[in-house]
Amino acid sequence: MQENYKKICTVIVSRENDFDKIQNSIKSLKKNSINNIIVAIEHKNNGEIKKLFKENNIKYFEYNILKEVYYELIKNENFDYISFINEGDTYSDNLKKDLFDIIEDSNFEIYVCSIKYNDEKYLFNKKLRDNYKINIEENPSSVWLHLNSVFISKSTLNKIEKNDSILSYYEEEILLTKLISLNCGYKSIKRVTLFSANPLEDSLVASIKEYDILWYQDIFIYIRNVIEFSFKYFGNVLKYIQYCVMYLLKNIINSNVNNKNKHILKEKDIEDFYNNVCKVLQNIEDDIIMKTFDNGLVNYHFLKLKYNVGINYRQFLDGSVFVVQDNKIIFNAASTKIKVFLMEMKNNKLFITANFPFPFKEEILKIYVKYNNKKIYVTKNNLYQKYKIFGKKIYENYMFDVVIPIDKNIQKEYVSFYLESEGKFIKLPLNFNTHLSRLNNSRFSYWIVDGYTINYRQSSLMIMKNNFFRHVKRELKYLLSLIYRNTRLRKLAFLRILYYITKPFFNKEIWLFQDKIFKAGDNGEYLYNYAISQCDGIKKYYILKKDCLDAKRFKKENKKYVVFGSLKHKILFLNANIIFETHNSFTKQHSFDALSERYFRDLFKSLNVCIQHGLSVQYIPHLVNRINDNLKMFFLSSPIEKKNLENVEYCYEGYENVLKITGSPRYDGLKNNDKKQILITPTWRNYLAVPVKNISTGRIYNSNFKNSKYFKIYNNLINNDKLITNASKNGYKIIYLLHPCTSPQIEDFKKNDSVKLIAATDDLNYEKILTESSLMVTDYSGVQFDFAYMYKPVIYFHPIELPPSYDEGEYKYEEMSLGEIVKTSNELVDLLCEYMDNQCKIKNKYKDRIDNFFEYHDYNNCQRIYDEVIKERYKK
Repeated sequence: MQENYKKICTVIVSRENDFDKIQNSIKSLKKNSINNIIVAIEHKNNGEIKKLFKENNIKYFEYNILKEVYYELIKNENFDYISFINEGDTYSDNLKKDLFDIIEDSNFEIYVCSIKYNDEKYLFNKKLRDNYKINIEENPSSVWLHLNSVFISKSTLNKIEKNDSILSYYEEEILLTKLISLNCGYKSIKRVTLFSANPLEDSLVASIKEYDILWYQDIFIYIRNVIEFSFKYFGNVLKYIQYCVMYLLKNIINSNVNNKNKHILKEKDIEDFYNNVCKVLQNIEDDIIMKTFDNGLVNYHFLKLKYNVGINYRQFLDGSVFVVQDNKIIFNAASTKIKVFLMEMKNNKLFITANFPFPFKEEILKIYVKYNNKKIYVTKNNLYQKYKIFGKKIYENYMFDVVIPIDKNIQKEYVSFYLESEGKFIKLPLNFNTHLSRLNNSRFSYWIVDGYTINYRQSSLMIMKNNFFRHVKRELKYLLSLIYRNTRLRKLAFLRILYYITKPFFNKEIWLFQDKIFKAGDNGEYLYNYAISQCDGIKKYYILKKDCLDAKRFKKENKKYVVFGSLKHKILFLNANIIFETHNSFTKQHSFDALSERYFRDLFKSLNVCIQHGLSVQYIPHLVNRINDNLKMFFLSSPIEKKNLENVEYCYEGYENVLKITGSPRYDGLKNNDKKQILITPTWRNYLAVPVKNISTGRIYNSNFKNSKYFKIYNNLINNDKLITNASKNGYKIIYLLHPCTSPQIEDFKKNDSVKLIAATDDLNYEKILTESSLMVTDYSGVQFDFAYMYKPVIYFHPIELPPSYDEGEYKYEEMSLGEIVKTSNELVDLLCEYMDNQCKIKNKYKDRIDNFFEYHDYNNCQRIYDEVIKERYKK
């Protein structure tokens, strides 16, 4: 090969003017023998960065609007192939060898390399193969929309006419969609990787564009542009372009489903968005719509939007049940599994809670269980099962309960589920997908309960009388199925063996306590401290991550803890009688992750007790409900919480005795010790935080956080001159305490000598900081109640631009708030100054509200909880 025979030019598109990122990209390019490099910067930029370019001999191109980079810049440049990357993007070191070789040999027009962000796997990389041509007529779903991972020939680029629209987003997508369409495909080079400096559409980190309303509006300009282009050049809308359109719409929807809703679109915006979607869908084939989302019901939602119709039923067509539109199969009931959420045995009755993942009408379709030649119809329950887009429900799965009385004389019997309509029926298979399903979908899985063995056989639950030999036989088969599969499952088999060996030695009551794995000092530790002071013969253990800051504190205080994830921890958990939860998903909180927990479901027998992390006053049935962890006791601080949880979607109907108002354990330490300090501590927003990968380490840094309105509002607040001056005049310190979920972002905030920044995940004593503060500023944080418990003033800061993560529940802020509510930073600063001028005295109006909110206002909360748990155990 004549090295670099084909001339390759790379344009680094700069939007942030980050010189270090630009330098990194240049270094990577030169390492790969790409020396024709141009940096594209906005014309309005100040001269500082241009000066740096000149000093470092960097060639640059100034643009007013982005499209000039793709259509104007190339006119005077001499190259055969060009790539456009973003500042900070880099290539793998094999670019020189692999790309140049393939270009010389194949002389294709468009080359696509794999793309990666951080250590995440990008879904579409799976579609790439080395040196492989993708023909979009044969494979129209092979969408590729990342211009920064593409090399384009100049001759192909010159074929594309500049579009007339001015866009903030989708300029690159317009260009690439047209290029690939005209070229009828592209050639993939999987071995070469572009390391993106920005999140991809399936990344854990949300891209900053998701918080800009223009991203939601500009997509329709993109769609109009590429559809007009397709009609002009091909006489129809290419299937490839249809797939591109639906893929980009899917990205918007997926970034705003359920709790991921960014709250960017308001009522009128949502209406306009859907009106535009309806028009777009007229150009999209039904089959393509139905292939867009993994969730068939979301696809059906889009099909309904296209035709403006409701649900139609075609019953038992070809032996099954279908929902149809123009004779197209939308939903096949026979191939749909019932999802089992919970199974438990009480008084010789098998209780099952499950769902059928379709919102059917009971007057048309019914579900029943067949057992011992009897039909038992299921009962619909109201557990939260909503699927939302932009905060609006589009469907709700059918959730139900069924109680099956087990014949004491049974030898072998089957429990089978059926879907029935007009006297016809279909047998439905089951899926065991939660830690309380007791079984998994392995044929070797089994559950021993109350003298019975339960397996999954022939798409039914097989129930048999248990005996010692049957149990041993089942366990040996189960163990062998794990041992012969892989190394990790062999370790799980060893843990099961160890459980059975050690079980006879665990003959005392065992209670487990914890807070966050990496942070103690909350309700779990307070209750643990009280419990270990009681002489009751119960073995109590606190779980904590090894070498975290609180673990070191425990050692100094000569207080014992069990290391999270250790063998001792796992064995204790499997033998525990009571688990005291502060956060849901108790198996994850005790080191049984999604893979391992499924092989121990039959052994989870603890009584689960919730002592909470905050207070359950918001509308959060998807997080806090009876079914999630099969809660047997739920301890509350206020009648408002109880009223909130008695909403039917929390599923406590008939189980109201589970809800007990006792007070919160940590309130026992809240005794006023005012040190003249103002505490600013907003809660987090789940649409701004990176999802948790590992509960033992918490959340990781989000590089886009500093571009959010949340950051800008609070960063400006803690650097407000008027606030700082008044605090100094009155002798007050200011503390800004970051929520545990936003603590990784502490370095983003601008520091000053007058405000102390503290991450909640640091070496922090909550009790100390709360008791020593004079006034609290928060938005929706649960610590508002800790503070009010001490009759200290609270100010609620509710900027319109920052909607809460969760909807309002029975606690109505406008009517019940324990302090003033302000909407703007100026209002907040003025009110804070007023309070400081008056020595932060609480107003009588809010004292009365505090008295009405709390059931108890003493320091006996731990005792009440302990007594209730002991009473429950004696009852057992």
